[in-house]
Amino acid sequence: MRTSVFAKTGSFLILLAGLMGATSCSKKNDTAPGEKIIYQTDFDQPDGFFYVGEDATGAGAMQNGIYTMTNKQTQFVSFFYTSSLFAGINGNTAIEAKVKPGAGTYGGLRWNDNASANGVNARTFEVKDNGVFIVGKYGADGAYVGISGSTLSAAIVKGDFNVLRVEERDGTMHFLINGTEVYSMPANGDKLDVCGFLVSASTTLQADYFRAIQLP
Repeated sequence: MRTSVFAKTGSFLILLAGLMGATSCSKKNDTAPGEKIIYQTDFDQPDGFFYVGEDATGAGAMQNGIYTMTNKQTQFVSFFYTSSLFAGINGNTAIEAKVKPGAGTYGGLRWNDNASANGVNARTFEVKDNGVFIVGKYGADGAYVGISGSTLSAAIVKGDFNVLRVEERDGTMHFLINGTEVYSMPANGDKLDVCGFLVSASTTLQADYFRAIQLP
């Protein structure tokens, strides 16, 4: 699925594609004891979960195990995301992906506790190639609100792929970059479902893999 929202402020428009499909992955199979993979892809080929195609506003393509998401819009960020992955699953969960945003722009993970909202009420965890991350959200009106503020982190590999992970554990959201926790906050009822990627306006985001996990 794909949704477009005004970059950091404004209302939203909706563009949808995709459906639920079977899990697939071989690139990233290491998990901690007790973790259970709910969904996983190494983007070797489309599996129906993430948007593949192109139109006037953007594109999604998989080649050589890399998923490249392109946002052609100048005023909107784009969300590339799955249908519900955690339906019927209780307890602690996590999402994780290895991503590389376009030069000088933010990009990263998004999730949404309300599937019917079609892109609003989305929470985001983004990195920039200069070593900065930010946690934020889009409200019901589509307006962006920064939560963490732009924060420099030594955990970020500048100009390269970074592993982003968000864990929902016992009512707290934990944000990790390359295995290092960089931020945490109360979940306030938010869930990691309807998850995927955020791509800034007029740029690309590359992903090496994506997975959804049930934690012990």
